Amino acid sequence: LQRYMVKYLNRVGRQDDAIRWVVYCKMDKRDVPYSVQELLTETKIREAEDKISKMRKCSRDPVSVNLFENHPVLMVDTVAGLLELIPVLDQATIVGIDSEWKPMFMSTVEKVALLQISIHTCSYLVDVIKLEQEVSQEQWTEFFEALFCRESNIKLGFDFANDMRVLKTSFPFLESMQPNMKNVICVMKLAISLMSENPTLLSLPEGILMHFFNFCFFVVFIFLLSAIFISHSCMMLLKTVW
Repeated sequence: LQRYMVKYLNRVGRQDDAIRWVVYCKMDKRDVPYSVQELLTETKIREAEDKISKMRKCSRDPVSVNLFENHPVLMVDTVAGLLELIPVLDQATIVGIDSEWKPMFMSTVEKVALLQISIHTCSYLVDVIKLEQEVSQEQWTEFFEALFCRESNIKLGFDFANDMRVLKTSFPFLESMQPNMKNVICVMKLAISLMSENPTLLSLPEGILMHFFNFCFFVVFIFLLSAIFISHSCMMLLKTVW
């Protein structure tokens, strides 16, 4: 996989990135594509090491991100952080939920990489990849019960069935928990249902129709916009450092 990545980066004209991956992965020279070997001068290797060092330092520095004023975005990547999120969910009235999946590459099994949760006052990014080896099943169960099974709040998602399919691949115990999930609303299903019950909506003037769709999707977009914002911020950070 490392060889493929380096070869691909070189082929698309990103030679500096290819060199950095060679240095970062400490690849044996015999495994480096010949076309990249020619680029591995002392100067280029030193530049790559400097960039990697800057990126590592940047990753250690605390980053403060706000979706908008007084609405922070927090990373949850420790057991303590995950458990501290449970009472927050218990007190929330509306919870927005979305998930991102691991790249499949040669595997046909999709698993969750990042769980995005947003409430009125804050958005949370749960790093499932980091936590899956640290959090016990009992702790995960307690967390997901707070997320999905409380009657005191409403859960909003988009194409939620697809998210749940991948979540159950990562956490099989969710299959038995699903009958106990309460107040889970899929905005996509809601919109489709409304349209099928009243097809004349399609013949409404464009302005009114846009108001209808805005009504259906605005709420969930507010909660899930944090994921887009964070993804963009991370890409900008990577471009700056790399």
